[in-house]
Amino acid sequence: MAYWDKFKPETKFLMVQAGSGLNIYAMLNRLKAIRKENIYLPESVVVAVCKSYIKNRATIKNPWAWFQKAVTMEGRKQRIADTIKENDSHNREPPAPAVKSLISDCFAKRVDIFP
Repeated sequence: MAYWDKFKPETKFLMVQAGSGLNIYAMLNRLKAIRKENIYLPESVVVAVCKSYIKNRATIKNPWAWFQKAVTMEGRKQRIADTIKENDSHNREPPAPAVKSLISDCFAKRVDIFP
């Protein structure tokens, strides 16, 4: 069972639509073989790549090169978005009590941290 079997029906439909000029299943397997590792693209990346291919189909001369570039760029966007989301969640957490008391003690006593 391939990992894309777990995708939503809408995503599978997009993959079929893009499949007239871009066999996305073959591309995913080829990418996996070249990188010699298991590649599990998030569903959001596959959706973005398929939509982009359907939109820009007429201007794409080399589907394989385009696919590699599109997957790389969408993967980066996804990782950046995930990192920002994770960072925002950490920024909303209150500081640890020990750190909070240390900082408040330093300011209350006017301790010079860097002599």
